[in-house]
Amino acid sequence: MVVMGESLRTMTRVFRRECHRVLDSERTTIQGADGMLMVLQLAMAGINKQEHGDFGVALSEVLAAWKYFLLDNLQLSHNDIPLPQNYDLIRKEYDCFLKRTNTVDLIDVFVMFKELRINEDPEEPLTAESAARGPQICLEKLDPLPVCPATPSN
Repeated sequence: MVVMGESLRTMTRVFRRECHRVLDSERTTIQGADGMLMVLQLAMAGINKQEHGDFGVALSEVLAAWKYFLLDNLQLSHNDIPLPQNYDLIRKEYDCFLKRTNTVDLIDVFVMFKELRINEDPEEPLTAESAARGPQICLEKLDPLPVCPATPSN
């Protein structure tokens, strides 16, 4: 995990230094794994609202879409994972959100790293497979929410 953290720092440092070459603005926010998951959930909830009138989505659906989404973005094989319902719409909403908010996600940083690095930068600190595992590991390491004490009622 320490090696992956160092690799992410290296990629982020190179991205921050050289992003002016590929992006319109130097003031770009990078979404981590938790932010990516939140944007995906918002995109799915927005589509659900358009289709069913309910701005909500089941966590199991978000996580299933997340797994497919990561593999799809990293151009890895996702044959054994079923295509989430309305995936094209979800993907379009996700990408539109990132563009509207001048944001990139970790996968964008990973993909742009090859283009942005200069000779003294390391070759490629992460592989696509380890990049796909990274957000999953980060989410698994999150501390569970603390249990809220029950409020006594009168």
